[in-house]
Amino acid sequence: MSTTNNLEFQDKNLEFQDKNLEFPSSNLEFQDENLEFPAKLELSEQIAKKLLRLKKPPKELFFKGDTSLLSCPIVAIVGSRKCSKYTQNLILNLSAMLKKHGVVVISGGAIGADIFAHEGALPRTIGVFANSLDMIYPAQNEGIIKQIYKRGLALSEFASSHSPRSYDFLARNRIVVGLSDAVVIAQADIKSGSMSSANYAKSAKIPLFGLPQRKGESNGTNMLIAKGDMKLLDDFESFALSFGTEPFVNLSEQKSNKGDEILEFLSANNDFNAAYARFGDKLFEYEIEGLVAIDGAFVRVL
Repeated sequence: MSTTNNLEFQDKNLEFQDKNLEFPSSNLEFQDENLEFPAKLELSEQIAKKLLRLKKPPKELFFKGDTSLLSCPIVAIVGSRKCSKYTQNLILNLSAMLKKHGVVVISGGAIGADIFAHEGALPRTIGVFANSLDMIYPAQNEGIIKQIYKRGLALSEFASSHSPRSYDFLARNRIVVGLSDAVVIAQADIKSGSMSSANYAKSAKIPLFGLPQRKGESNGTNMLIAKGDMKLLDDFESFALSFGTEPFVNLSEQKSNKGDEILEFLSANNDFNAAYARFGDKLFEYEIEGLVAIDGAFVRVL
């Protein structure tokens, strides 16, 4: 990829302070000596072409994990750090549906919508981080982020020893969008970092989708849908099938669930009502034992 000056990321418009955006804090990050050192990513022609849709593509990327995920259809799911429980459940259901149909979910590893998107899609997920990959940020998401490093794919513009600065988060957003084939904004206020992702998608002509939201709870996406800049996404399975991929089979998960009727059922159907009608209070016993997580209308195998 060209390394001319016009590819250098020096956009002063992104250097603004918004109290609603993420911000680095010393007690929210830590370095782990057990983390492997990230390697430099060799960009394929396909990935380089995707990133060149951005006005300011990254000069280089560093990675940990499974780079084969980059050759799959990729959907970005982003949104508010303070998303509602309703939105959380929608994100978990959508990301699980995309995973089921072989689509990879990409997001930014942040608190809120991002981490739920990763959680529902593991191991078919890509995390783009504003810090270097020899540290964890934010520390609240340590468990899922370590799983992304190990089982999914983690990307960063920084080789090592880089703590995120306020404008790094917006810079990260452009990479999340640039690598995607479609962008879903789950929930966003009009003045939010997620709306910057919408602007990146519009500029790069990447299809933009929003989830059904109640009035007053996601004014940013509701506005974009009303203006016709964003399509409403309410049929998750049809959306997943539109990418024309083969169903994803997690062989290790399939092996561990074999012989357990409840886990086998939930691997194919995460609807709580259907599962409860069949297995009753046994579901709650599985939750106590740490085998499943019940999130409102959905049940996920852990």
